[in-house]
Amino acid sequence: MPTHKPDVLFPVLPFAVVSQPALGISILKAAVTEAGFAAAVRYFAFDFAERVGFQSYDHLAADWGRVPLSGDWVFAESVYGNRLPPPSRFLAYLKTAYLMPAEEVPDEALRRLGVTPAQYFLKYVWPVMLEARKLAPGFVEKWAKEILALEPRVVGFRTSWQQDCSGLAVARRLKMSPRPPIIIFGGTNCHRDLGWHWLKCFPWIDYVCTGEGEEVFPQLLQQLLRDKEEPHIPGIVGRQDPHPSVPPPVRNLDDSPVPDHSDYFHRVASSGLPPEVGPTCIPIELSRGCWWGEKCQCVFCGHTPNDMVYRSKSAGRVLAEVKRFAHKYHPHFFYCIDAALNKQHIGTVFAKLGKSRSRPRFACSARADLTRNELRTLKAGGVGFLVPGIESFSTAVLRLMRKGTTGIRNIQFLRWCEEVGIKTKESWRILCGFPGEPIAEYERMAKLVPLLTHLNPPNGVIPINLLRFSPHGLDPKHFGLIDVRPWPSYRYVYPFGRKKLEGITYHFSFRYADGSKPLEYTRLLRRQVFKWMKLWQSSDGSHPRLDMRAAGDDVVITDTRPCASHRTQRLRGLAAKIYRQCDAVHSLPTLLRVFDGHAHDADVREILAKLVANKLMVEDGGEFLSLALYQQGAGRQRVPSAS
Repeated sequence: MPTHKPDVLFPVLPFAVVSQPALGISILKAAVTEAGFAAAVRYFAFDFAERVGFQSYDHLAADWGRVPLSGDWVFAESVYGNRLPPPSRFLAYLKTAYLMPAEEVPDEALRRLGVTPAQYFLKYVWPVMLEARKLAPGFVEKWAKEILALEPRVVGFRTSWQQDCSGLAVARRLKMSPRPPIIIFGGTNCHRDLGWHWLKCFPWIDYVCTGEGEEVFPQLLQQLLRDKEEPHIPGIVGRQDPHPSVPPPVRNLDDSPVPDHSDYFHRVASSGLPPEVGPTCIPIELSRGCWWGEKCQCVFCGHTPNDMVYRSKSAGRVLAEVKRFAHKYHPHFFYCIDAALNKQHIGTVFAKLGKSRSRPRFACSARADLTRNELRTLKAGGVGFLVPGIESFSTAVLRLMRKGTTGIRNIQFLRWCEEVGIKTKESWRILCGFPGEPIAEYERMAKLVPLLTHLNPPNGVIPINLLRFSPHGLDPKHFGLIDVRPWPSYRYVYPFGRKKLEGITYHFSFRYADGSKPLEYTRLLRRQVFKWMKLWQSSDGSHPRLDMRAAGDDVVITDTRPCASHRTQRLRGLAAKIYRQCDAVHSLPTLLRVFDGHAHDADVREILAKLVANKLMVEDGGEFLSLALYQQGAGRQRVPSAS
């Protein structure tokens, strides 16, 4: 690891998460090293976390990340000084826009915090933000001096959630030195035209990378440092370029270099991670893009077209990376950053890991369309936690989202995860506020939620964000979204007018053309979801159960949900057979065909109606699903169809 005069240095600044390495930076370091350049990464975020306290740092980096641009606000004064509004005005804005009214606070939040979240923020978080803001200029000066002492020729900054202003502050200070390095920015907030506007707004930036960088960034270094010529590379935009450009996506991910995380673990070894930070994980990339979004992008998804192009690493490459990192770094778990898990990897990568003696642990994101057998393979392969793309239990709302699934199949997915032992607790959310959504669907979901309290709960009911590159953001008028403008919080971070702010904004505020007010018509659903969450927060780890087991040909159901009509119910004969059959979603015509010759249609319909009325089964759009979890020995015998 070079310590002096690297060709390029990558600083990782607040408020980067300190419990894991920065994957994009690790890939870039490996890419430029393979190209023959000396590279180093400095995890300066640790310095700040150690000074303000890891728990307080985590408050700002993660727990209160929903407070827009709070991390950037901490460092904004280091960039613009007194050109920004005073802190009192920012706090007044937060109180009116983002801190939950007392009547909306769930009982569980009060029990856990002892006060309302707004009171907790004012008593514990806001003072930390003020103190951190006072400390920021000194750290910016310290980091700039450390970078200049190493004499790098190029310094590469990444833009990401809550990490923009710390990078801008350090870069600006570097450019004030007599022999400044070349400054380049990249990352999410520089993609496509955003990067072009960054160049216009921040004159101390020399170049921006407007997309994937592992192929074009080494080319930039080659032309700047060896060929001594002005670069002309698609996706690398300089101050003299007349128009923006975008780099082509990396087509073969097996050609992408193996990430170099050595600088991160060197920094961890020198300081250690306190328990409150949590276990160390390694982010790992099995695929890039979204195979679903490539053909039908969800309306709220903010990925650019290039980000959507789906590519996947080979099973051999993935297994080699896992083996290498597990042996070298011994992480607590791997976090798969894939937006959409490649189903082929289930039968190759995770099936093979399931047969391994030293099986590492994984957390993944996945669409909620996996089968139970696929979930079993994932569980056997080390996946203990999933972030499912559920978003709603309303088929009508899911159709507006372009999710390509139904509400009842989302319930099926949650039930199967619980059944095979994969946790999803508070890793997903119910979204609301889609233009044209039927208000009655939220009343229906509010009545549905008490039936689902034996399943892992969401983390809330959240209004949609308007993101720059989403279908909503690209054509808001088409979707009935008006008065679109940058999030008001941008005004407290950047001293620009509206037009200039629009150029660098990723998140926008808006109003509905029809006057819709999602926070009002979702009030009952939110209260039901809060109760659901509370049922899973007991100190002894207990939670409601809805289990079934076989008793000969009968099915015995044990029900501890608050909505249970009976603690124990026994299903016999045709009712038991139907309940077993609806282990997976079935339509009424399918069920009638299955039991044709075994029972009259009227009897099947009557039993289905009783099971739904007794809250043991759900029906949606003429499809039926049993809700109880199968316990060992419950049996999954199918009734043979007449055909």
